[in-house]
Amino acid sequence: MKKIFHTLVSAAFMITYGCSSDITDNISTGSIIGTVSDRTTGEPIATASITISPCGNSTITGTDGIFSFPNLISGEYTLSVEKKGYNSSNCTLYVPIGDPSPAHLLIERIPAIVTADRDILDFGQDVSNNSLSFNIVNNYYEDLNWHIEHNCSWIASIEPESGTCKYGKTASIVVNIDRLNTKKGNNETKLIIVSDNGNGSSEITLQVYNTLYSTASVTTLPVSNIGKNYATFNGSITSPGNPQYTEKGFVYSTSTNPTLNNTIKTISVNNNSQNFSAYVDEVELGTKYYVRAYARHPLYIVYGDEVVFEPNDGYYKYGNLYVQITDIGQGGFITMQQACENSTVGGLNWRLPTLSELAYMYQNREVIGNFRDAIYWSSEVSSRSEWTGTAGHPYTYYYTVYYYSFLYGTSGSVTKTTTNGSEVLWPTNSYYARCVR
Repeated sequence: MKKIFHTLVSAAFMITYGCSSDITDNISTGSIIGTVSDRTTGEPIATASITISPCGNSTITGTDGIFSFPNLISGEYTLSVEKKGYNSSNCTLYVPIGDPSPAHLLIERIPAIVTADRDILDFGQDVSNNSLSFNIVNNYYEDLNWHIEHNCSWIASIEPESGTCKYGKTASIVVNIDRLNTKKGNNETKLIIVSDNGNGSSEITLQVYNTLYSTASVTTLPVSNIGKNYATFNGSITSPGNPQYTEKGFVYSTSTNPTLNNTIKTISVNNNSQNFSAYVDEVELGTKYYVRAYARHPLYIVYGDEVVFEPNDGYYKYGNLYVQITDIGQGGFITMQQACENSTVGGLNWRLPTLSELAYMYQNREVIGNFRDAIYWSSEVSSRSEWTGTAGHPYTYYYTVYYYSFLYGTSGSVTKTTTNGSEVLWPTNSYYARCVR
């Protein structure tokens, strides 16, 4: 009777504590020997954690993916397996007394998912803020291959646009924008960061506010006051832009189409006038130069068309007319006429201009340069006589010289009279002269 009671107590103890390591009677217990493998590749998985219930003991797989639970009371058990980077899994099996029960567990990798550390990149309305960055984060079990997709004209560049983010690391991405391509007011677009070796993607919203309503424009005017080693550059702001440009000036070079990055010199002009000029004295005789006016804004630089000029030995060619770049002087008609005829500038033969030539020079006075708001002698003269019937002096002689006013843009004449037919009297008015050929 005592023997039967002892057997029942022992059985009750074993049912209550079926996972106890104290049980050593292999005849009255069972066991589990199993493996954990990758569901896709079938490869064994090391260091996977397996927990058995109802007792709650746990073990880990070896390098061959094998695990075991010995000395189990016969009955139903649930095995739960976990491994970082894999979805957890469980299975239920019956363990009989005697031979080990096999358990082949398959677990599935968690797909690589790309994530970013920011949801929004807000460039705001500050025109100098055109570059922002974010990080791609890889918290998963393997290296993450990724690329970025977008469809936006005002994204200037993404550096880099694709790459590999190592396991447990981050990758820094820089986004550069071009505000000139944005529309007025609010602009918004999305970047899609796509995982190439996993599932899923992440989105980042890009925002920018455009305060630029129009761009400036500038015109390069002809170069004036050209000499052996100097010249005056001229330009005009044809539109100031909104917001207005912040700097204007000139660039020049011996190569065509100079820019701020490809120039002999940059000349900034600090005034608020529409038309602006700059004097340079670092040019060389016999060299061809190209000059352009420019206007700069924090977002852009605009240039006028280039103007070509060559330093000269005191004169310049305008159309078919050679004109000295400075007045030869001021005086009477005969004095100025002789001054031009005796001029040796450039080794050429010079003369006073005709009225039509003076009119042409007046129309181009800002280009030619150095004209005064005054009267200039022309080479055109006329003479006539009138019968007076006076004894001894029967004729009155009229000697007329024509001039052009650079103050009013009109021509006129002055006349000197005499009754002495043997002398020629020209007007003695003191006007300016500019020589031509």
